[in-house]
Amino acid sequence: MSHEAPYTMFLEMIARLEQAAPLRANKQRWAVWARDVAQFRMEAEVPLRPKNIVELALGRNVKRDTQTGAWRLFAPKAALKNFYSGHAEDIDRVFSEVTSSAISRYVDEARGDMVGGREPVLLVMKKNVSPLSNLIEFLDSQMKKGVKKLDLPLLVVDDEADNASVNGRKDEEPATINRLIRELLDRFSRASYVAYTATRLRI
Repeated sequence: MSHEAPYTMFLEMIARLEQAAPLRANKQRWAVWARDVAQFRMEAEVPLRPKNIVELALGRNVKRDTQTGAWRLFAPKAALKNFYSGHAEDIDRVFSEVTSSAISRYVDEARGDMVGGREPVLLVMKKNVSPLSNLIEFLDSQMKKGVKKLDLPLLVVDDEADNASVNGRKDEEPATINRLIRELLDRFSRASYVAYTATRLRI
């Protein structure tokens, strides 16, 4: 791999990834590949902090122009990790044709196959409102009309379960994180929840 700068190396890595597309017959693996290519191309054009990347949502932050087919990224200053900085500004950028094409490929052809394949899917994520809400929204998009549960098993391992997971309110109006965990578990036909903590007396 020949490169003169990290950015050039990153672009070369993306090009190699695109050339190594898995067989379309393996729908789930192809969907993951399409997602990774789209995400890397987006990051190459508009670098974002990890916190901002995980909070991006289709239809809210990433939208497609129905006339041109180009995708636009909008991240308001208030949502940025460093919004207190005097240099922080809203991010409003239109992606290039190549990147827009990669995003469209993922959204139109691959996104529906991200869940439900034979291979297990491992997600490591923060126990915050935005990531949990985005995951639930994504799972809802994977269900056919009228279906309320995915016919798949789910195992949730909650580390530091004494932090935010415990419901300190009435069951009718649970705390936000507790409610989101319940909603996540309710999206699957079979779900198990394992709580880990070093301070078990707080649970």
